[in-house]
Amino acid sequence: MAKPFEKPIFDAVNVHLQTLDDVIIDPLGIGILLKNGPMFAELRPKTKWVALGFSLPRKLESGRLSRKVVEYGHKFFHVINVDDPEIIDEEIFDWLTEAYHFAGGTLNAYKRSSTSGASATNSVSDQGDSRGNGGDGMVPDDIDVPF
Repeated sequence: MAKPFEKPIFDAVNVHLQTLDDVIIDPLGIGILLKNGPMFAELRPKTKWVALGFSLPRKLESGRLSRKVVEYGHKFFHVINVDDPEIIDEEIFDWLTEAYHFAGGTLNAYKRSSTSGASATNSVSDQGDSRGNGGDGMVPDDIDVPF
């Protein structure tokens, strides 16, 4: 059973998700997984807050982060504990957008097309995408036969 504070937090995040293409919202018993092919973010309900987690190609330095940033491979997993939907703002939306493009392999294209100024350009790593090759993460790269 969802706690009363969970839905307003999801709704605040979902407003931004509607601006992104083809986001898959996967509600599970452990929380809500947000996918663009691979998972790019998650909302995990806790006793008094919702843990909003997302992976980026860089380590954020922010007082908003609730836990130690975990590095795995060439990704960094970040968590923000959200107890009030009012704290979800443009900065968090920017991080979610970056995570969306990073997971989907479209980070470099997003960087090139971004016209929102220096903040978007400087906030995105030059690393490329979550697979490091620019390909589709849902298609094996060892198949020589075209689909």
